[in-house]
Amino acid sequence: MRKLTGLILALSLSSTPLWAVPLDFGTSFDNAPWIGARAAALGQALSPNANGLDAFYYNPALIGGLREKSDKPYLTHLFVPYIGNASEDGSNKILTQQLGGEKLQSDEVWSQLSPAWNGDRPYTALSLTPVFIFNRLMAGYTYKSRTNAYRDDEDPAGSKLHVESRMMSGPFLGFSAVAPKQDFYLGVSAAYLKTSTMDADFDQAAWASEATRKAVFDTGKMSYEGMPINIGTHYRFQNLLRPSISAVINDMGGTRYSPSDKSKDTQIQEERLTLGLGISPQIKSAGTLHVTVEATNLAQHAVPSRDKIRASTEFTFGDRYGADSGGSLRLGYTSAGVSYGAGVNMGILAIQMASFAEDIGAKTDRVIQRKSVINIGINIADY
Repeated sequence: MRKLTGLILALSLSSTPLWAVPLDFGTSFDNAPWIGARAAALGQALSPNANGLDAFYYNPALIGGLREKSDKPYLTHLFVPYIGNASEDGSNKILTQQLGGEKLQSDEVWSQLSPAWNGDRPYTALSLTPVFIFNRLMAGYTYKSRTNAYRDDEDPAGSKLHVESRMMSGPFLGFSAVAPKQDFYLGVSAAYLKTSTMDADFDQAAWASEATRKAVFDTGKMSYEGMPINIGTHYRFQNLLRPSISAVINDMGGTRYSPSDKSKDTQIQEERLTLGLGISPQIKSAGTLHVTVEATNLAQHAVPSRDKIRASTEFTFGDRYGADSGGSLRLGYTSAGVSYGAGVNMGILAIQMASFAEDIGAKTDRVIQRKSVINIGINIADY
């Protein structure tokens, strides 16, 4: 009996509740200037075949795409706007309330955040991106917001509800160049982003009323400005499998986000290096199969090796590829699990959908979150 009691006690002490594990929602997917369902479905493994809006962040060398046809129009994309949404199950009610004019501290929004006390992790994000791609030039403006909450049991004084809200906006520009043989591509992209954050912890007393919640939120407000720069290269070999290699540097040199309050510390987003290898054999006249393997976060020694490898497969119907394809099926794999999705492009209207598995555990802790991601693009460019 004593042995059984000791075993139960040991198990109870070694089993950490999910909400006691520190979380980090500032992932590489979250740091993208807008929400991308295709990237999510592929587990973000798309540097050798990024195109459309994905090229800006995942490989600027492919802004404007892989040019094979001289009759392709110069103006290929004109989104007004490109809409993105990501959420965990049921959390879009938070977004609906906020779009209806409710403040974050209101009872209506708080009723959607409070389930975090029971271990849920409400999460919702929205991006609106008017953008055009002219030949090998991309320019536009992005607005992106995220709201999430989780229960934090790390404080010995008692459990708290941690709420984060972030709004990011600003203009962006990217361009690429291609060698005469159309085998080597080089591109650069940059954005000037202003970010407003509200990061606050609530105990039972602080979350009791709108007034007390507003007071806590006001103390947690911060704003930053920074200019992330991305550089990408791509080389494509000419043979049956059409193999390609890519190298991408995100946040080159480490992006410095300067606070509006000069008494606060500058935030630095670390540089990230990604190397990709892909093949894109054509499957008769049906379409093209894209297979990609990537190694990312190569300069971050603190990132476990298991989290540096990702892979994806995408089948695109017809003679276009990626988000421009008339139809596509996608599958991605990372250490967080399998992601998947599909896309339909009808010219003026494009819809991309994904179910995305992502590790949001801080440091070496593993917490897997599955997000539903969708893009709706209204492209009025004349194809």
